[in-house]
Amino acid sequence: MSSVFFEYEMGETLRDIVTGFRGVVMARAEYQSGCIHYGLQPTKIGADGKLPDWEYLDSSRVERVEEELVGFKRTKKDPPSGPMQNPPKMN
Repeated sequence: MSSVFFEYEMGETLRDIVTGFRGVVMARAEYQSGCIHYGLQPTKIGADGKLPDWEYLDSSRVERVEEELVGFKRTKKDPPSGPMQNPPKMN
């Protein structure tokens, strides 16, 4: 079993070098093929007033934007696994 090295940290702002899309790293994934993808949440609300979907991009397409990390405020009463009380289950 290999240990994954992720180049970018959660909360960093990255830019897609192909399209210019920018977003905050909210997820990281390693695939059996060795590819590493980053799930980026856009930082701007869409024209329709809704938050756009995340984009998952290969590590070869992204670069760091020199900005501060985006963090999350948590309290002791927050569950450690996130806000979803009953996460979906695989059958």
